[in-house]
Amino acid sequence: MLAGDEVTLTGGEVALTGGEVALTGVEVMLAGGEVVLTGGEVMLAGGEVTLTGGEVALIGGEVALTGVEVALTVGEVMLAVGKVALTGGEVSLTVGEVMLAGGEVALIGGEVTLTGGEVILSGGEVMLTDGEVTLTGDEVTLTGGEVALTGGEVALTGGEVILSGGEVMLTDGEVTLTGDEVTLSGGEVALTGGEVMFAEGEVALTGGEVMLAGGEVTLPGGEVALTGGEVALTGVEVTSTVGEVMLAVGEVALTGGEVTLTGGEVILTGGEVMWW
Repeated sequence: MLAGDEVTLTGGEVALTGGEVALTGVEVMLAGGEVVLTGGEVMLAGGEVTLTGGEVALIGGEVALTGVEVALTVGEVMLAVGKVALTGGEVSLTVGEVMLAGGEVALIGGEVTLTGGEVILSGGEVMLTDGEVTLTGDEVTLTGGEVALTGGEVALTGGEVILSGGEVMLTDGEVTLTGDEVTLSGGEVALTGGEVMFAEGEVALTGGEVMLAGGEVTLPGGEVALTGGEVALTGVEVTSTVGEVMLAVGEVALTGGEVTLTGGEVILTGGEVMWW
């Protein structure tokens, strides 16, 4: 156990394969070093972790962060099987890279900010409860994993989200898209009671499935292109102001909802729209 001190790793290697590390109010800085966790447990409470060029690989262990601030700059974090739990903390990613391939990340009330970094999810699971995710100029790629948002807030500004096989579930949360691009080509997005706002952003659906129940979709200038996928709306309110919706092959089903178009444009060239 380490309390109130500072740990600095510059070029060395730390391997944890079964032990336990407890840090309270400690500052951890990784600059060029490598940390490999393959079964142990790391607990941080109230400290700070800074990664500037180093590498952290988690392939079986468990990391619990409570009120911790994590800053990644150029560094790389790889999660293959393990579990990361963040409660009330803050994660900042700048130019760094996070790869999740089978592990689990749980965020409870935390804050995640991505600026220039890259997040790749290819089989793992990310759970966000009442937290906040801000994406600015970054890229998030989901190719098989699962993302569950409950009451959280996601803001995309200039970033890009690519979903090609994974699953995203939003419950009572809020998603704001400004000048970004979201591409769905095979995955599934389920929204329950959430709110989605598009402002100048672009959403391209080419084979996946989007399900909305009781939520609200606002399109004040963005663009939605559906060329093969399926959209199911149940009790949803859709407001389009100046925005553009293009349907070329896919299917849109609206049950009991409301659609308001003010100055916007809807282009239908081969798709199908069903309204009950």
